Amino acid sequence: MATTENPTIDYNHVDGAFYLDTNFTYKLHTESAGDLQFFLTIQNALDKDPPVVPLNGGLLYAGKPTNVTLYDTLGRTFRAGVRFKM
Repeated sequence: MATTENPTIDYNHVDGAFYLDTNFTYKLHTESAGDLQFFLTIQNALDKDPPVVPLNGGLLYAGKPTNVTLYDTLGRTFRAGVRFKM
């Protein structure tokens, strides 16, 4: 039975999330440097915000109103670089 001190949650549902991650790689072979790979990685390319979820027992999720274990909290991130063998 719900009381003021122990409320009942009638609707306890959070929708799932769809994140789009992409990776681009270009391989180049040179005589002097050998094989090179140039890459670009974009995570959460559509910059989808995580859903706001209810508090778990009155505790905050590290200052963010979502479950950081299940949802992306960084937003869109980029990584670029070069891979090579010496």
